[in-house]
Amino acid sequence: MHNKNSNVLLIWSGDWPAYSSNSDKYYVILAGEGFDSTDEAWNWCKANNYGPNDCMPIDLQ
Repeated sequence: MHNKNSNVLLIWSGDWPAYSSNSDKYYVILAGEGFDSTDEAWNWCKANNYGPNDCMPIDLQ
């Protein structure tokens, strides 16, 4: 993943409140991209050939 996008970051979902509603914890790869809307983020996913099981735009604020 790092070879494809050099600005990625690996985090543990349990460390972020945005993922707290899910009782399962897992590693998350953040792409390091910023977007003004979820639609823009989904478009980035599609443009980079990531499907809905591989790319999930979420606001971490």
